[in-house]
Amino acid sequence: MEIFTPYIVIEHIPGQKVKLTLSKWRKRFNFITYRIYPFILLAIGINAAIFTYKEMSYFSILFFGIGIPILCLMMFIRKYLIYININNDYIDVTRKTITGEDTVKYSINSIKRITCKIRYGRGGGTYYFLETRNDQKAEFLTIPYLDMNKAKTTALIAELESITKLKVALV
Repeated sequence: MEIFTPYIVIEHIPGQKVKLTLSKWRKRFNFITYRIYPFILLAIGINAAIFTYKEMSYFSILFFGIGIPILCLMMFIRKYLIYININNDYIDVTRKTITGEDTVKYSINSIKRITCKIRYGRGGGTYYFLETRNDQKAEFLTIPYLDMNKAKTTALIAELESITKLKVALV
């Protein structure tokens, strides 16, 4: 059983380190969702507003004029994970941004705990968060709903605990 699916394992030494990256299809999906889709949504919103503005209520005009552009901007500037490096000393997370890549290195000594949240249903999955000593919370690992199961989650928690020597709390 591959516990890191849907990530591609670049290097894995059990109990010492693991390097993960997103698969090609997930990189494409994230690029389309966060870089292309906002422009499509904005174009549809502008089109709808131009052709139906006479029949629209005041609330609808505000929604199309303010709400959709803000939503598109929020989606466009969102960062998404592309590379994760976990070892005994630090956890290195690289996210794709508008301007390129942003790498954040968390020292194991600065991490208070790692939490695992499981959500079922729409938008579900297994989400792993780092909580630092200065009360910052950062998502560093996401397993989609279709790839998650109890045995895999238990094995992944055990591997994270053996590498980082930190307790992983299941919330």
